[in-house]
Amino acid sequence: MGIHNLNTQQGRNEYVDAISKENKSPLNEFLEDYCRLLGVTMEEITSKRRTRHLADCRAILGYILVERFHMPLTHAGKIINRHHSSIIHYKKLVPEAAQYDPTFSSMLDKAIQLRKAYQDSGVRLQGLQDRFLVSNQQLRNKLLKLGEEMSIDRTTILKLQEKIESLEHEVKCLRYNYA
Repeated sequence: MGIHNLNTQQGRNEYVDAISKENKSPLNEFLEDYCRLLGVTMEEITSKRRTRHLADCRAILGYILVERFHMPLTHAGKIINRHHSSIIHYKKLVPEAAQYDPTFSSMLDKAIQLRKAYQDSGVRLQGLQDRFLVSNQQLRNKLLKLGEEMSIDRTTILKLQEKIESLEHEVKCLRYNYA
């Protein structure tokens, strides 16, 4: 996926298009199934329209992406064309709204069941996990390499400290012998 200017509507649309053009990515499949399940389109979810149904669908999707897929706030926000602060709001709103609104609760239950279906199938979800684990694995490898370098540096430092101490001891002995 290329770099997109998310400060413009065109850039956000390109980002969503790039996500949707990925070859059968699990995330894309989930988004399609989610939209189909709740009777909306991804274009409607990413639009600025604020009808009650779209706002609820958007909030639930943001909540599911962060809480169930463990996606970063900014990434979830980019997918639904909202700022990460909106996603933070959704994390608080969704559980509360589900307690008091039976329609909202029903929509949330459907979305959670869909998410569980992806988790149970394993294959669909594995692609999404792999996508995140690849970047995490790269970070992990860099950290391990840095750790090894630091360990080598520590070993070198300890050897140098021992050498300094032995030289200081020799200097003291020489001074004592000449005094």
